[in-house]
Amino acid sequence: KVEQYELTKLFQEDKQELVFFIPASGSGSRMFDFLNFSASDTNLEKDEKVNGFLNELESFAFCDDELKSLYVKWKEGAIDSRELISNIIGPIGKNFSKLPKGLIPVHSIEEGVLNAFQEHILQGSVLSKNSRFHCTIQELFEENFLSSLADLENRFEKEYDVSFSVPNSDSDSYTDGPWQIKQRKFFVILFLRTSLSAFKALIGNIKKMIKTNFKIFIL
Repeated sequence: KVEQYELTKLFQEDKQELVFFIPASGSGSRMFDFLNFSASDTNLEKDEKVNGFLNELESFAFCDDELKSLYVKWKEGAIDSRELISNIIGPIGKNFSKLPKGLIPVHSIEEGVLNAFQEHILQGSVLSKNSRFHCTIQELFEENFLSSLADLENRFEKEYDVSFSVPNSDSDSYTDGPWQIKQRKFFVILFLRTSLSAFKALIGNIKKMIKTNFKIFIL
């Protein structure tokens, strides 16, 4: 508790730039692995997890008008469970099993639905008006992240200082990129979403990226 108090006080007293380093998120395959099936639709309907998920589909933030329409058809028996699931996790629909978890809508607020990437930006902006964000992303989804950022800025009528780089595939951590820090002192806050085995590589790469004093808070 003493250390927590000291770090909190240090954080509140520091007037320098606040930087958030957000490692890349993996695909949503593990989130929806229980929907990846090879059984017949008859057996599928008996799966409690699958059946529970589909019956509660409308309660999830990612259930937009398109999925709601398909959900109604499923309830009416017009489409089977396989087709509905394919439209949730497959390439014919939302492709959530391949999409980075950071881009999957997870939270509904008054201003609309947010994905995890957008929530990180909003939360960091509450801590400091001078917050900057650097996210490692999968290159394949760069346009998706840029579109998500543009959507956030349009909704909240504010520009956010966000930069991106492609991670090292072995550690899911930052390697080389155009992002440079000019401040002499600042905070780096890690929203750690990587494995413990990659932690040392992550810290090492941050040190290579930032050639100055910095403080790290892991959230």
